[in-house]
Amino acid sequence: MNDDTEDRRRHPRFPLNKKARAALNGKGIDGTVRDISSSGAGVDIDGWLDEDLELRLDIEDLGQFPGHVARAMDDFIGIEFDLDEGETEDLIASIRRDYGPSDEDF
Repeated sequence: MNDDTEDRRRHPRFPLNKKARAALNGKGIDGTVRDISSSGAGVDIDGWLDEDLELRLDIEDLGQFPGHVARAMDDFIGIEFDLDEGETEDLIASIRRDYGPSDEDF
């Protein structure tokens, strides 16, 4: 596989279709989470957020996760979660509960 198309993600992603709200500076932007991993999420949004912007992502039925915009495009943002070890384990448990991946998937 050539370097341009190789998936360089550190953690496997799982498809998701959940409503989300990115909260920042007292404002919120609505979107839909398209995929999630133990380290971040891909979110379709209406609007633009700058890279490195800190926010809290509230994902329907999963909870709230602090993070920052790691990648920004016209209608999509990649959010990298800023979680401690315990929060990461809780998120992995939620992903396992909903999607059934094994320990090897993480």
